[in-house]
Amino acid sequence: MKILTAYGQCLEKGKECLYTRSRRGGPRVSLHGRRSKGKPRISTADILKQESPLSVPEQFLEASIISDTGVGLRHIDEFSGEDVVLSDAPTNAGAPLYGIDQLDQVHGFSGIKFDPLGDSESSTWDSFNSASLTSGSDENTSDVRTYETDADILDAYYVYCHAYFPALPPPIRSPVDRPVALGSLTGGYGPSTPLPLALSAMLALIPLPDDPDPKGENSTWNRRIQAHKFAQAAFEAVDNETELVDSIINPKDALSNGSPRTYREPFHQDLPVDLESNVALMLLSIYEYGQRGNMKKMLNRSGQSLMLALEAKLYSPIVDRFVEARRRVWWATYINETAIDVRDPKYSLPYPTLAADPEAIPFFVQCQYAILDASKYTNDLGKIIENGGDLSALYMRTLDMEARLESLSQIADAWFDKTPCNMPVTSSEAVVAKSLRLMGRVKINSARIKIHRYPAFMNTPIFSKLHCGLQPTTRNGTPVLASNSSYSDISHDPSSQLQPGQASGGHVGTGGRPIPMPSPPGDSQLPFSALYSTNIARKAALDISETLHALPYPNPSGLVDPSGLLSTPLSALPPRSMPTFMCCALMGAYALTLLIYKLRNGQLESPNSEITLALSTYEDALRRGLGRILSGLENYASAYEGVDGMREEVAKAFKVCLVESLSQPDNRVNWNPYYSGLN
Repeated sequence: MKILTAYGQCLEKGKECLYTRSRRGGPRVSLHGRRSKGKPRISTADILKQESPLSVPEQFLEASIISDTGVGLRHIDEFSGEDVVLSDAPTNAGAPLYGIDQLDQVHGFSGIKFDPLGDSESSTWDSFNSASLTSGSDENTSDVRTYETDADILDAYYVYCHAYFPALPPPIRSPVDRPVALGSLTGGYGPSTPLPLALSAMLALIPLPDDPDPKGENSTWNRRIQAHKFAQAAFEAVDNETELVDSIINPKDALSNGSPRTYREPFHQDLPVDLESNVALMLLSIYEYGQRGNMKKMLNRSGQSLMLALEAKLYSPIVDRFVEARRRVWWATYINETAIDVRDPKYSLPYPTLAADPEAIPFFVQCQYAILDASKYTNDLGKIIENGGDLSALYMRTLDMEARLESLSQIADAWFDKTPCNMPVTSSEAVVAKSLRLMGRVKINSARIKIHRYPAFMNTPIFSKLHCGLQPTTRNGTPVLASNSSYSDISHDPSSQLQPGQASGGHVGTGGRPIPMPSPPGDSQLPFSALYSTNIARKAALDISETLHALPYPNPSGLVDPSGLLSTPLSALPPRSMPTFMCCALMGAYALTLLIYKLRNGQLESPNSEITLALSTYEDALRRGLGRILSGLENYASAYEGVDGMREEVAKAFKVCLVESLSQPDNRVNWNPYYSGLN
């Protein structure tokens, strides 16, 4: 009846009717009431002070299965409290946009309004009131980042996101960050279209520079809630921009009236309006991964972005003023959603261009190909092991993979610059090129660890939870790594490769009891021995460590002060954003931790004091590498709560590595949790 009445009023006045979707989103529930805010964050310093060390496998457990890539992230829903009721029904990544993860939960037609239009080309957003997104008490919003204009949001994207995920064309000028606290926002501005809303969700997670307690419970909670408001609104905005009025008021004509059209000003002058939803969905995918640890929704958002890219045929070689924008959105979509193989000639779209380094993006894409192929290899290896098959079936494939990764690794090493920087993003995109090459180097070395993980470490579990396909330790065991001649004996020279020594029949665990050794798989089944694979994993893990250490930091001011960067503690550095390769970092931490444990075994078993001293020096290098990975995760986790689960696991591993020897568990090396890892 309400619909007919409203529709009749439009007809009586001789005006068109436009359906404006309700943005109420269900019943209002207090987000700051009596309910719990969830589990408190455990800082790295607190983890290092705990008494009980991380459980390490007691022996090399025979790898009966290697699972598919796991999450490795803290699921934010488990401690967001009952205040936030979020639907998480099963979804399909490739499903159509309509009907997926509806956020407004509108039942029936009670919330529908029909507004008369004086201009048929008026935007469906003209009547949208975004004040609810930027409203709240000063207590709840004083420590949440927001911006006063779309232009300020775009600048913030270039400051915090573009260097790690260049989905938009290069900036015209050097950007400067101009955030304001949400509680002090004036003028009634609020983002209202998909891309600025999605960016607002990502940027709201970054603590304000004057926040006195950015990791505190209240500050973290406020950023979490406000970011999710923006994310929900962004997803609904994408849905609204694909809405047809006829679908509501005259469905019989909807199929014959073509696709929906959007009439509004673009967010970026060189990005077509119809591509903004693609970029927004990619950002929401990364948000679900890095902040909320929700892999299902991550795949859902990235799958929708891919669907829109294919529908728009972004891979077509059309040349016009938007050619660079289309190329960037297409390749960013592929990097974010790898459901298709773009090596198919059908998708032979040229790469985007970075003026400072035209080869950076092609190199990064080749690294992405490599890690995807390595993941497929690991999955196939797991299936063979699970089914008791013949590992020699992978013999030639393993050789080909290693040759390809070695070639890419040499290219990355030749270019590598280990000096950290915070160069601002400019039109030449030099800092973008550096970031892509560094992230590509991380991916290459993570792929090498994937290939060599089983022969080097027999898939030994060390983490307490499932992370990135790394199986967790058993609940009832207190595992400590076992020794084997081909795995743990080290030569005199700390800089030399690991060398095989004499066979040993067992390992002395923390209780001083010999532990029987399982036999490793026969060397004839795969082309590389345990010794060779251990060396490759060692180099790859250290490369990941120093590369993550060198990854550029955001530059909010647009000014360059290298001396200031080198003296800045980790806690004061702005967080890097777009955490799309955290599993690669965790793979490096996994390898370094196991190598340190194996070196410990060599020290315990060697009666030669010179060898023990050499091993101790070499262990320090591995421990520094692990500390750098921990510092990198600490930086990401200061904004993204999902990454914090990884950070906690690596902190526990690092804690054990601070023990100078298993025979002296109370003798620890001091580690400053505010160490920036820069000098």
